[in-house]
Amino acid sequence: MHKKMKVLSATVFGLLLLAACATLDQSDFLRSGGSKDAGFVEISWDQTRIDNGKGASTGSLNEASAACREWGFTGGAEQPMSQPEERCVSLRGMGCGRFVMSQKFRCLR
Repeated sequence: MHKKMKVLSATVFGLLLLAACATLDQSDFLRSGGSKDAGFVEISWDQTRIDNGKGASTGSLNEASAACREWGFTGGAEQPMSQPEERCVSLRGMGCGRFVMSQKFRCLR
């Protein structure tokens, strides 16, 4: 039984380590709102507690810049207008297991 516990512990540790190394991919970011006339875009992405937002700042800014350029803003987007907002979409145990994060960016001319 003692050997099984060691194997189980090593397996769980390995999975947690692997999950901690996961980063968000550019395809994880979506335009979820904004206004061409007002010159801002909102970008959203899924995030778990394990993701811890790795890659979120670069990915969301890249997606925002692409969206602004599609609207004719040649400067893309600047740094976020605010901190990301989080909305829990899946409860796990004593807290939230998965969030939808959203952040607004100003488009540059």
